[in-house]
Parts: sequence; structure tokens; C-alpha cells
Amino acid sequence: MKKESITAAAEPRLFGIDVSHHQGAIDWAKVKAAGVNYCFMKASEGSTYKDSRFDFNW
Repeated sequence: MKKESITAAAEPRLFGIDVSHHQGAIDWAKVKAAGVNYCFMKASEGSTYKDSRFDFNW
């Protein structure tokens, strides 16, 4: 009996970043050109703080 090997298919990988006011003004065209697929954006901390760059980044 011949033993066959099973190999996993290569899974596509996604590259993401997280951003907040700490990054300042973001050049989204450069972000896309760098291969970024998605972004987590800081919007708030609890109910009293709104990230000052959220509206610009959104």
C-alpha cells in the first residue's frame, strides 16, 4: 500500500493596520500601495473620549 502525503493549500493572507490620532494625517493612497488590505480605526475610549483624527481617517 502506498502512503500518500497531504499538503495544505496555500491560504491567502491579508495585511492590516490599526490607526489613531498617533499616526497624524494618513496618506491612504500610500497605505493601499503598500499592500494594506484593511484597517482598524480607533474611534473612542469608553463613552467620554473620541479620537481626534477619527472623522478625518474615516
